[in-house]
Amino acid sequence: MNRLPTPNDALAAVRYVVGVDPMVKNRRPVVIRARRLLIHALHEILGLGPTEIGRLLDQNHATIHHHLQVPYEYDVMQLVIQRMSDVLTDEHRRLQQERATEWLMR
Repeated sequence: MNRLPTPNDALAAVRYVVGVDPMVKNRRPVVIRARRLLIHALHEILGLGPTEIGRLLDQNHATIHHHLQVPYEYDVMQLVIQRMSDVLTDEHRRLQQERATEWLMR
């Protein structure tokens, strides 16, 4: 059974790809870009709206809406998507192996 990606998957993927924690509360440009990437990932990959994203990130929905109006770096987003896919595939493979081992142990 495949599971759907979660906001935590998106956060982990952005942290991995960019090497910056987008949840840090500061205005350094690198953090802002990482946060914007996370916002776009939550919106475009998970389908969350500005209000839901705002609640997750402890930001006003208008701030989220502003970030969604600013274009993201397409190539970096592709890396985030690939990372999320790899993690979910690895997890699925691990679960299949666990089930097979459990079945063999019966």
